[in-house]
Amino acid sequence: MSPSSRREVLQLGGTLAAASLAGCSSLPFTDQRLTLTVLNFDSSPHSLRVELLQTKNHESVYQKKFQLEPPTGDDAASEIQKSEIAESRAYLVRASLDDVGKSHYHFVPNPDCQGTDNPDEIVVEVNQRDDSERPYITFLRNGTIRCS
Repeated sequence: MSPSSRREVLQLGGTLAAASLAGCSSLPFTDQRLTLTVLNFDSSPHSLRVELLQTKNHESVYQKKFQLEPPTGDDAASEIQKSEIAESRAYLVRASLDDVGKSHYHFVPNPDCQGTDNPDEIVVEVNQRDDSERPYITFLRNGTIRCS
């Protein structure tokens, strides 16, 4: 091993050790995974289909049909959460209810979450303004940014 490559290996090892001691368990070159949370704020049960598609070729990466119960007790919503469903990257998200048309959302990972212990999250909500209206779907990114 040449002196310059040995020096580079030692520098890299020192950097990795310092990063792990500083609490940086998710390094930028590791795969950040995506969490999906579905919420039902409506007083009726719903069947919600969610699909993640690659943005370039629209190939399906993840799809699942969720049976959402209405909220119970003092809960504002019923919740189902699936962790590490796909690599955190840009996706076209399709969500549909059996009795309502499809909604689409272009998800882009939050750059503030990269390299942290906080996973990127897509939140899909089923809402209804009042009993006379049909339910509708809204999207949030990391539970904070409304994107409908």
